[in-house]
Amino acid sequence: MKDSNLVKIALFVSFVGLILIWIYSGSLVLDYTPIADLNKKSIDDYVKIIGIIVSYQKNSKFLTIKINDETGSVDVILFDSIDIKPEKGAKLEVFGKISEYSGVNKIIANKVIFIAK
Repeated sequence: MKDSNLVKIALFVSFVGLILIWIYSGSLVLDYTPIADLNKKSIDDYVKIIGIIVSYQKNSKFLTIKINDETGSVDVILFDSIDIKPEKGAKLEVFGKISEYSGVNKIIANKVIFIAK
């Protein structure tokens, strides 16, 4: 078989594989996790939670937001929080990873969406 044919076949198979991965990734959905159920998950698991801002504290390196839902509360840590202006009572959707600090579960946020005030 010629080298040019092998290259064409390899490119075609790679292209088809990328399309299948793209299609499959669109069907992946992360369900909401009640805050009370965070202890049932493992450290480093990714979760999606929704809650209301109860309090927040900002320092030079990160922003900590305490959010509540009807089942409990959790601290959400945002390291890239330059543009975020939290307000008490605002509703958030948080995508992040469960982490433990001093024996307490926290969420290291990858993405935060403000839903409503």
